Amino acid sequence: MRFIAAQFYESGKLSLGQAADMARLSKRTFAELLSDYGVSLIKLLCQRFI
Repeated sequence: MRFIAAQFYESGKLSLGQAADMARLSKRTFAELLSDYGVSLIKLLCQRFI
């Protein structure tokens, strides 16, 4: 479930909070987990604000 939540977050289908809820983790823990799946939190945040 965590991997799927990370994929949905990366694709923009879920927000960080929604994906964390889906993975049943806190936002902080989920954000830390993203790197385990090759997802860059900083890169995604920058892309969404540009």
